[in-house]
Amino acid sequence: MKENVKCVDMKTSDGNIIFSFEIYDKGGSNATKHSNNGNGKKNGNNGILITSKQKKYLFRLLTDQGVEDDEALIELRNRLNVEHVKEASKDDANKLIKELLAENNEE
Repeated sequence: MKENVKCVDMKTSDGNIIFSFEIYDKGGSNATKHSNNGNGKKNGNNGILITSKQKKYLFRLLTDQGVEDDEALIELRNRLNVEHVKEASKDDANKLIKELLAENNEE
């Protein structure tokens, strides 16, 4: 059984986590487990997170539909099924972009 020895977070100067890793004791040999789930690039499912360009584009597509500001934010959270838009995966964002483009072309 692994015993957690230490968890280390590497952060930027403003406190954002760049990456985290945990060091385990495996009965005499040290092993390192890397995870990028706190750096804004990976989510808990090891999927790449939404980019800022995708977020901007999604908001612009909703604006084209007349959905703006807080209403657009709520719409994105609901359609991406996340509490915060920044938690959405890049793949889910791409799927939603395609859906919104199709919706906008139907109008």
